[in-house]
Amino acid sequence: MGGSVAVHLSAKKMISNLQGLVVVDVVE
Repeated sequence: MGGSVAVHLSAKKMISNLQGLVVVDVVE
């Protein structure tokens, strides 16, 4: 259970990081 939660959190972080990169690309 704890392992799947950690994977879920890291996946969420990766997604938010990708969104941030896309926003930066659009702004520039």
